[in-house]
Amino acid sequence: MRPRKLRARMFLWFMALATVLVVVSGAAHLYETREALLELVDQELGRTARDLAERYAAGAPLDTTPRSPRESEPRSFEVYTIPDGVLVARSPTLGHSTQLLDATRRAALLAPRTAGDSWTEEVSALGRLRLYAMQHALAGRPAPGTGPAALLIVTSQDLKEVDDELRDVIAWTGATLAIALVLAAGAAWMAVRYLTRPLREIAEAATRIEHGNGEAIPGPGAGDEIDALAGALERAFSRLRDAYERQARFASDAAHELRTPVAAVLAQAEVATRRERTVDQYRDAMAQIVEAAQRMQQTLDALLLVARGGSDTTRVREGVADLVSVVREATASCEVLAGSRAVALHVAGPETAPLAGDPRLLGILVRNLVENAVAHSASGNSVEISVSVEPAVVTLRVRDRGDGIPADALPCVFDRFFRVDESRSRATGGSGLGLSLVRLIAELHGGTAKAESTVGVGTTMTVQLPPNAPHTGEGAVGANVRG
Repeated sequence: MRPRKLRARMFLWFMALATVLVVVSGAAHLYETREALLELVDQELGRTARDLAERYAAGAPLDTTPRSPRESEPRSFEVYTIPDGVLVARSPTLGHSTQLLDATRRAALLAPRTAGDSWTEEVSALGRLRLYAMQHALAGRPAPGTGPAALLIVTSQDLKEVDDELRDVIAWTGATLAIALVLAAGAAWMAVRYLTRPLREIAEAATRIEHGNGEAIPGPGAGDEIDALAGALERAFSRLRDAYERQARFASDAAHELRTPVAAVLAQAEVATRRERTVDQYRDAMAQIVEAAQRMQQTLDALLLVARGGSDTTRVREGVADLVSVVREATASCEVLAGSRAVALHVAGPETAPLAGDPRLLGILVRNLVENAVAHSASGNSVEISVSVEPAVVTLRVRDRGDGIPADALPCVFDRFFRVDESRSRATGGSGLGLSLVRLIAELHGGTAKAESTVGVGTTMTVQLPPNAPHTGEGAVGANVRG
């Protein structure tokens, strides 16, 4: 069996409820109409009974009964004396063998009761009849022979006219309710389409996302459950989009960044194998291949870290690191590079600078800043690395005295693969990922990274991180490393 759509199910449920309500309201209307018609019949039968009592008391003949304009047949009656139950008058329309009351009902109604009390009942033994009975006390005229004190007057009316009116009411009510159901069906369909439209839009957006057309999951903006669903799906799809984009970016970046070192490896290998070489030449070629492989390894490590993005935030902040120790180790690893360019490294800061973080990632951050500063410093210049601790922040600054960064390029220095001077960056072996890693690692630790620069004066990179514990070091340490 093919499953029905939600829209169809909602429509069927709504129509089922509307049908039940319409049927119940129609039945209630018919019941109230029938009761109102019977009440009119009872009122007319009561007036007939009182008229018969007055005519009997006045000595007038009781051979006819009045007829209402809507009745095709006159009402029937019987009059009994109380307490002996003698029939003193009856309607000419009744046959000699026909009685409105059987013996059981007559005995019950002849029992003493308050004068004026009435009793009504529908009987089917004589056809569809409505019976009305009442006791009437006689004030001035005793019954012949026994001198009764009161009379039992029974009147009846055929309910054919009532049934005819009820059939007309049923026909009109049915037609009205059918029209109401048709209108309700139209309103229900439009309401269901309106209510399910956000769901259709969400499904269509999800389908477009599935086919690679990224967009936000729309919500009705009403703050209801559908909005909550749209928000949850948007967050889930956003994570999926981020993961997909990181994966695609990683593949693209890897192909982009590994092209040069792979080409270098191939070139060196081809040159080395083209003809016989000396041992020193082979050793030199292998050294260049190893250097290229190391660059590839560093690039892959950087790309993997960028691809993971902020997925490791919680784990990163679970560790404890001393930024001063990290700076010392990272600076020491850059001594060879600084020495090759005749650049001095100066380190200043307190004894310790504890913070919540990953020492390995912080080491990458410091090395990238220092290597970037050394790469853009002229021979004989210096790079200053300083750490300062305040109650609310730990600050790392790396300052060089290089050419500086133009103002229009300054906002882009932390973007992936951005290079102020493309040719110079390639010459120094830069991949364009160093400063983007700095910002990413700072954000993983809940911090920030910014750059300040003046052309011809130099550049200062500032990283601010939240501390892990109050600073307790009283002294300060410094290092003056000459490359």
